[in-house]
Amino acid sequence: MWTIKDKSEALCITERHVSRLTAMGILPKTGEPKQITAAYIRHLKTASDKTDLTEERTRLIKIQADKKELELEIARGKLIDTEEAMKRWGAVVQTIRSKLLAMPSKLGPLVFGAKSLSEVNDVAEKFVHEVLTELANPNLKKHRSRNQRDMRDVEAAVKTHGRRVGRQAKSVKRGK
Repeated sequence: MWTIKDKSEALCITERHVSRLTAMGILPKTGEPKQITAAYIRHLKTASDKTDLTEERTRLIKIQADKKELELEIARGKLIDTEEAMKRWGAVVQTIRSKLLAMPSKLGPLVFGAKSLSEVNDVAEKFVHEVLTELANPNLKKHRSRNQRDMRDVEAAVKTHGRRVGRQAKSVKRGK
Protein backbone atom coordinates (compact mmCIF):
# COMPACT_ATOMS: atom_id res chain seq x y z
CA MET A 1 0.00 0.00 0.00
CA TRP A 2 1.22 3.46 -0.90
CA THR A 3 1.63 6.11 1.70
CA ILE A 4 1.08 9.80 1.06
CA LYS A 5 4.85 10.21 0.84
CA ASP A 6 5.11 7.44 -1.78
CA LYS A 7 2.33 9.00 -3.83
CA SER A 8 3.93 12.45 -3.71
CA GLU A 9 7.30 11.11 -4.83
CA ALA A 10 5.79 9.00 -7.63
CA LEU A 11 3.60 11.82 -8.92
CA CYS A 12 6.24 14.55 -8.35
CA ILE A 13 3.91 16.70 -6.24
CA THR A 14 3.95 17.75 -2.58
CA GLU A 15 2.43 15.64 0.18
CA ARG A 16 0.01 18.46 0.94
CA HIS A 17 -1.19 18.44 -2.68
CA VAL A 18 -1.67 14.65 -2.52
CA SER A 19 -3.78 15.10 0.62
CA ARG A 20 -5.85 17.84 -1.04
CA LEU A 21 -6.44 15.72 -4.19
CA THR A 22 -7.40 12.72 -2.05
CA ALA A 23 -9.83 14.82 0.02
CA MET A 24 -11.41 16.13 -3.23
CA GLY A 25 -11.87 12.53 -4.41
CA ILE A 26 -9.52 12.90 -7.35
CA LEU A 27 -6.98 10.37 -6.02
CA PRO A 28 -8.20 7.15 -4.41
CA LYS A 29 -7.26 6.65 -0.73
CA THR A 30 -6.14 3.12 -1.44
CA GLY A 31 -5.30 1.23 -4.55
CA GLU A 32 -2.59 0.02 -6.85
CA PRO A 33 0.09 2.46 -8.02
CA LYS A 34 -1.22 2.19 -11.59
CA GLN A 35 -4.74 3.20 -10.48
CA ILE A 36 -3.47 6.17 -8.52
CA THR A 37 -1.22 7.28 -11.39
CA ALA A 38 -4.07 6.89 -13.92
CA ALA A 39 -6.40 8.94 -11.70
CA TYR A 40 -3.83 11.72 -11.47
CA ILE A 41 -3.29 11.69 -15.27
CA ARG A 42 -7.09 11.94 -15.84
CA HIS A 43 -7.16 14.89 -13.44
CA LEU A 44 -4.36 16.63 -15.36
CA LYS A 45 -6.10 16.07 -18.71
CA THR A 46 -9.40 17.43 -17.40
CA ALA A 47 -7.65 20.47 -15.92
CA SER A 48 -5.84 21.15 -19.19
CA ASP A 49 -9.13 20.90 -21.14
CA LYS A 50 -10.66 23.54 -18.86
CA THR A 51 -7.62 25.75 -19.37
CA ASP A 52 -7.92 25.34 -23.14
CA LEU A 53 -11.60 26.30 -22.99
CA THR A 54 -10.77 29.39 -20.93
CA GLU A 55 -8.04 30.35 -23.37
CA GLU A 56 -10.41 29.88 -26.31
CA ARG A 57 -13.06 32.05 -24.64
CA THR A 58 -10.49 34.74 -23.95
CA ARG A 59 -9.33 34.58 -27.56
CA LEU A 60 -12.92 34.80 -28.83
CA ILE A 61 -13.66 37.82 -26.63
CA LYS A 62 -10.52 39.55 -27.89
CA ILE A 63 -11.44 38.85 -31.52
CA GLN A 64 -14.96 40.18 -30.95
CA ALA A 65 -13.59 43.32 -29.31
CA ASP A 66 -11.15 43.86 -32.20
CA LYS A 67 -14.00 43.42 -34.69
CA LYS A 68 -16.15 45.99 -32.86
CA GLU A 69 -13.20 48.40 -32.78
CA LEU A 70 -12.70 48.05 -36.54
CA GLU A 71 -16.42 48.58 -37.17
CA LEU A 72 -16.27 51.73 -35.04
CA GLU A 73 -13.26 53.02 -36.97
CA ILE A 74 -15.09 52.37 -40.25
CA ALA A 75 -18.18 54.17 -38.95
CA ARG A 76 -16.05 57.15 -37.94
CA GLY A 77 -14.53 57.23 -41.40
CA LYS A 78 -11.03 56.42 -40.16
CA LEU A 79 -10.81 53.17 -42.15
CA ILE A 80 -11.95 52.29 -45.64
CA ASP A 81 -12.11 49.07 -47.59
CA THR A 82 -8.94 48.11 -49.49
CA GLU A 83 -10.79 48.08 -52.79
CA GLU A 84 -12.22 51.53 -52.08
CA ALA A 85 -8.74 52.84 -51.17
CA MET A 86 -7.34 51.47 -54.42
CA LYS A 87 -10.12 53.17 -56.41
CA ARG A 88 -9.53 56.49 -54.67
CA TRP A 89 -5.78 56.33 -55.07
CA GLY A 90 -6.22 55.32 -58.71
CA ALA A 91 -8.32 58.45 -59.23
CA VAL A 92 -5.57 60.58 -57.66
CA VAL A 93 -2.94 59.00 -59.90
CA GLN A 94 -5.19 59.55 -62.91
CA THR A 95 -5.52 63.25 -62.01
CA ILE A 96 -1.75 63.61 -61.70
CA ARG A 97 -1.24 61.73 -64.96
CA SER A 98 -3.60 64.08 -66.79
CA LYS A 99 -1.80 67.11 -65.31
CA LEU A 100 1.56 65.78 -66.43
CA LEU A 101 0.27 65.02 -69.92
CA ALA A 102 -1.22 68.51 -70.12
CA MET A 103 2.10 70.09 -69.13
CA PRO A 104 3.46 70.71 -72.65
CA SER A 105 0.24 72.31 -73.94
CA LYS A 106 -0.21 74.44 -70.81
CA LEU A 107 3.40 75.54 -70.50
CA GLY A 108 3.73 76.52 -74.17
CA PRO A 109 1.49 79.59 -74.01
CA LEU A 110 2.72 80.51 -70.53
CA VAL A 111 6.39 80.63 -71.53
CA PHE A 112 5.85 82.01 -75.03
CA GLY A 113 6.13 85.63 -73.89
CA ALA A 114 8.99 84.97 -71.46
CA LYS A 115 11.95 87.24 -71.94
CA SER A 116 14.55 85.09 -70.23
CA LEU A 117 15.34 81.51 -69.40
CA SER A 118 14.82 82.19 -65.68
CA GLU A 119 11.18 83.22 -66.37
CA VAL A 120 10.63 79.95 -68.28
CA ASN A 121 12.16 78.02 -65.36
CA ASP A 122 9.95 79.85 -62.83
CA VAL A 123 6.76 79.04 -64.76
CA ALA A 124 7.76 75.39 -65.25
CA GLU A 125 8.81 75.05 -61.61
CA LYS A 126 5.49 76.51 -60.43
CA PHE A 127 3.59 74.02 -62.56
CA VAL A 128 5.68 71.06 -61.34
CA HIS A 129 5.17 72.13 -57.71
CA GLU A 130 1.42 72.23 -58.29
CA VAL A 131 1.50 68.61 -59.46
CA LEU A 132 3.80 67.58 -56.58
CA THR A 133 1.50 69.25 -54.06
CA GLU A 134 -1.42 67.29 -55.48
CA LEU A 135 0.65 64.13 -55.10
CA ALA A 136 1.80 64.93 -51.56
CA ASN A 137 -1.65 65.95 -50.26
CA PRO A 138 -4.26 64.10 -52.30
CA ASN A 139 -7.87 64.94 -51.55
CA LEU A 140 -9.22 61.42 -51.31
CA LYS A 141 -12.66 62.63 -50.25
CA LYS A 142 -12.98 64.37 -53.62
CA HIS A 143 -12.37 61.02 -55.29
CA ARG A 144 -15.07 59.08 -53.40
CA SER A 145 -16.64 56.28 -55.32
CA ARG A 146 -20.13 56.53 -56.70
CA ASN A 147 -21.40 53.94 -54.20
CA GLN A 148 -20.40 56.08 -51.23
CA ARG A 149 -22.07 59.16 -52.72
CA ASP A 150 -25.22 57.12 -53.30
CA MET A 151 -25.15 55.90 -49.69
CA ARG A 152 -25.33 59.50 -48.44
CA ASP A 153 -28.52 59.93 -50.51
CA VAL A 154 -29.95 56.75 -49.00
CA GLU A 155 -29.06 57.93 -45.49
CA ALA A 156 -30.80 61.25 -46.16
CA ALA A 157 -33.92 59.43 -47.33
CA VAL A 158 -33.92 57.26 -44.23
CA LYS A 159 -33.94 60.37 -42.01
CA THR A 160 -37.47 61.22 -43.21
CA HIS A 161 -38.76 58.42 -40.94
CA GLY A 162 -41.37 57.30 -43.45
CA ARG A 163 -43.05 60.71 -43.74
CA ARG A 164 -43.89 62.15 -47.11
CA VAL A 165 -41.59 64.85 -48.39
CA GLY A 166 -42.25 67.36 -51.13
CA ARG A 167 -45.47 69.03 -52.09
CA GLN A 168 -48.88 67.47 -51.95
CA ALA A 169 -50.30 65.74 -54.96
CA LYS A 170 -52.90 67.72 -56.90
CA SER A 171 -56.42 66.55 -56.37
CA VAL A 172 -58.06 65.08 -59.42
CA LYS A 173 -61.53 66.30 -60.37
CA ARG A 174 -63.77 63.65 -61.76
CA GLY A 175 -66.30 64.51 -64.33
CA LYS A 176 -69.84 63.07 -64.38
